[in-house]
Amino acid sequence: MMLQILRLIFIILILLFAQVCHSQQLHLSNREYSSEQLNGEFQWYLDSTENLTIDEFLNLKVQKSPMPNLNFFDGAVWLRLDIVNESHPSDWYFEIAHPPLDSVECFVFVADSLIYHELTGDDFKFSKRLIQTAEFTFPVHLKTSKEYSIIFRIQGERNIFVIPLNAYAESNWIAHIQSQRIFQGLSYGVLLIAVILGMVSYIVTRVNTHLYYGIYVFAVLIFFMTQTGHWFQYVLPNLSSVYNMMPITMASMGGIFSILFAREILSIKHGKLSIFLLLLAILMLIAPFIQLVNFRLALFTSGTASFIKVISFCIITIVYALKGNNTAKYLFPAWFIYALGIVMFMLRNFGVVPPGFWSSNGLFLATIAEVLILSIAVAVSYRQLVKDHVIASESAKRRELELAHAANRENRLRQEKEEKDRKLATSLLKDKRRIEKLTSLTQETSDSLLRQKIEKLIHSDRSSTNYWENFRLIFEDVHPRFFESLQRQYPQLSINDLRHLAYVKMNLQVKEISELTGVSVQAVKMARNRLRKKLDQDKTLSEIVLQF
Repeated sequence: MMLQILRLIFIILILLFAQVCHSQQLHLSNREYSSEQLNGEFQWYLDSTENLTIDEFLNLKVQKSPMPNLNFFDGAVWLRLDIVNESHPSDWYFEIAHPPLDSVECFVFVADSLIYHELTGDDFKFSKRLIQTAEFTFPVHLKTSKEYSIIFRIQGERNIFVIPLNAYAESNWIAHIQSQRIFQGLSYGVLLIAVILGMVSYIVTRVNTHLYYGIYVFAVLIFFMTQTGHWFQYVLPNLSSVYNMMPITMASMGGIFSILFAREILSIKHGKLSIFLLLLAILMLIAPFIQLVNFRLALFTSGTASFIKVISFCIITIVYALKGNNTAKYLFPAWFIYALGIVMFMLRNFGVVPPGFWSSNGLFLATIAEVLILSIAVAVSYRQLVKDHVIASESAKRRELELAHAANRENRLRQEKEEKDRKLATSLLKDKRRIEKLTSLTQETSDSLLRQKIEKLIHSDRSSTNYWENFRLIFEDVHPRFFESLQRQYPQLSINDLRHLAYVKMNLQVKEISELTGVSVQAVKMARNRLRKKLDQDKTLSEIVLQF
C-alpha cells in the first residue's frame, strides 16, 4: 500500500515538472530571446574592486560575449540589458532566481533617464522587498517600441557561480509563480511526509535507522528551503546572517545523518569501512565552522565530502547487493539518482550545462527521487522488523509454553515422588505398628520363654535383610541411585547408616526415626552426630543428602 502511494506521488510530481517546463519564460543569462516579445542585447562586467558606481558603469565598455562561470570570482557582477518591447504586454517582471545573494540592485533607464531603482538582497529585511517572493523580482513597465536599459548590480560574499535571469510578461509571471509554488509545495510536502514517516517509525520501533532517516530528510528539507529562499521568507526574515550560514550547515547535517543512516541500515558497525565513514562525517562536521573563516573553503569541504559520500554509498550498496542484501537493492538506485543530481548541479554551476529548469532543479529532483526510494527502503525495513518481531514473539510464546510444560512435568514428577514417599512412609508405619503389637505382646505375656521368642522376632524383623531390600527397592524407585552415589563417595557407610540417611532424605524428624528404629530420641541424635563426623562434613545431614 505504501509503495503504491509513493508511486502515485512520484507520478504527480513528474506531471507538475512537465507543466512547469511548459511555462513561457525568457532565460536572458543564456541569451534565449523571443523576438515577438523582447529584442535587445545582453552585456556584462565583473567589478573586482566592488567600488564601481552606476554612473561609472554607464561609461564603461562592457562585454557582449557569453558570460563566464563565476565560481572563482570574488566581487560585484554587473548585467546590462538594452531592450525594446515589441509585444503587446507592457508589465514585465525580471527575476534573478538564485538566492541566496547578499545584494541585488536594479536600475531602469529610458534615454539616459533613471525611471526605476530598487535595492534588495539577503542582507536586508525580507519585508523591505517590493515583490515579496523567494526570488529577487523587479516589476518594470515597458512601453511598446521604446528603448530601455535595465542594469543589475549583483554581489555576494558566497559563491554565486551563475546568475539565472528570467523575464516574464505579467500573465506568464503569475502562471510561473503559481506553478512554482505548487511544485515546491508538493516537493516540501513529500519531504515533510518522509520526515514524519521516519519519526513515527522511530517512536514505534525505537530503531535508530528510522531516527537518522527522519533527521536526514529534515536537513534536506531545510537545505532546499534555503536554496529557494523560502527559509528566509517564512522563518528567518530578519536574521540574514543566520540564514546565510544555513545552506552549508544543513548540507553537512544531512550528510552526517545520511552516513549514520547508511551505517545502521546496512549494519556497518566495525572495520575499515566504518572508520572511513566516520572520518567522512567528521569532515562534514567541521565544514560549518570553516565558513566562519572562509566561505569558499567551507563550500569546497562540504561539497567534496558530499561527492565522496554519495560515490562511496553507490559502491558500498553494489557490493552489499551482490552479497544478497535486499535493503541494498533499494539503496543503490536512490543514491545513484542522487549522484546524478549532484553531477547535474556541478555541471550547471561550472557553466558546462546552461541554466534551465532541469539543470537548475536537477539536484532538487534527484533528492526527491532519492527520498521516495529511501522511504520505500525504510518501509521495507520496517515491515521486515515487524516480521522479525512477530517471529520473535511467536518463538518467545513457544519457549514460554515449553517452559510451562517443563514446569508441569517437574511438578508432576515431584507429586509422584511425594506420593511414593507417602506410600513408603505408610509402609514403614505399618511395619512400626506391627512391631508395636509384638512389643505389646511381650509386655502382656508372663511366659518368659514366649517373651524371648517375640523379642527375638522383633529384633530379627528390624534387622531383616529382606526388610532392608524391600525398603531399598521402594526408596530407590522414588530417589534413583541415591544409595549408589552415597556408597561410591562414602564406602565406609554401614546398612544402618544408609537407612538413617534414607530417613533424612524422606524428611523424617528425629522423633519419627526414633519410633521407626525403636531407640530413644537421644540415641538417634547421637547417631546423627556420629554419622556426620563419619561423613567428615560441616553441613547438616539434611544439606548433605540434598547433593545425592
